[in-house]
Amino acid sequence: MKKIQLLSIITIITVLLISCGPKREVKEVFHPGTDVISEKYEFFTDEDGNEVKDGFYEFYDDKGNVVSEGQYKKGLRTGKWVKYHENRKIRNTAEFKNDSLHGEYEAFYNTGELKTLISYENGRREGQYYSYFKNGKVQSEVVYHDGKREGLQKNYSEDGVLVEEKEYKNGVPNGIYNKYYIGGELHEQGFFKLSKPDSIWHTYNKEGILTGTTTYSQK
Repeated sequence: MKKIQLLSIITIITVLLISCGPKREVKEVFHPGTDVISEKYEFFTDEDGNEVKDGFYEFYDDKGNVVSEGQYKKGLRTGKWVKYHENRKIRNTAEFKNDSLHGEYEAFYNTGELKTLISYENGRREGQYYSYFKNGKVQSEVVYHDGKREGLQKNYSEDGVLVEEKEYKNGVPNGIYNKYYIGGELHEQGFFKLSKPDSIWHTYNKEGILTGTTTYSQK
């Protein structure tokens, strides 16, 4: 009996706390001079009389189609947000935390194929980045750390052939550089130092014969 009474008291307190919280309302905004909705969202009014978005949010184009949608928490974007192409296929999906990109981000072609894949931490790119051709083949891959490219970036042809390698450090080209013919043969080889060509660069024909050298020096 005491247990039931205790549960009843807890339930009453919870209801009272919820009812004492800010009252959420739904607002609709229209494109100027029309009756076509441009925004629809939940909000509450704070102690200073300011409107604070809290809950679902939808943004519409001038034809009434949803362009983007997601959630707000006390005025900050949170959770999964989705944007759409004009044909209603998904343009991109992104995870937010405290109004900053945080989590997986995916972008898509307007025909539905995956275009870009990357993760974010507190608004900065972090980890492996991939971009794709429409046929699903990898177009480019590189690692990001603290929002900057780090290590070897590889670029490919639509057939999946490696066509370029460029090393990055702290977000700028720094290290080896290789460029390849579409058949995979080495075309050009050199080095970068702080984003500028450095040292001796070699050029080759498709048979692998050296056809030229260029020397760079940084003063």
